[in-house]
Amino acid sequence: MPDPAPSDPKKKEPKLEVGGPGAQRAAAVMLGLGRESATAVFRLLDEPSIRQIALGARELKRQPALVQQSLEQFCAAMGSLDGDATASDGLLREIA
Repeated sequence: MPDPAPSDPKKKEPKLEVGGPGAQRAAAVMLGLGRESATAVFRLLDEPSIRQIALGARELKRQPALVQQSLEQFCAAMGSLDGDATASDGLLREIA
């Protein structure tokens, strides 16, 4: 049996069709930020990230109950920082 042909480096990866939980959480937060703030954040993101968030938003539109669930998961993740201002400040400085 012959070896399978090596993958073509020019061939594009298959596109994601569904926004996963992380993309859904990001989309829910962006919706909550409002147009002006969300626009400012989107300007900082690369195209693949924006596409993932758009897929997440599409899932939220299909299943509106996911908005609350996504926001609750986001808030729980933020709560896991235990309100440690020093850690939060350091995290934000790393991101910026």
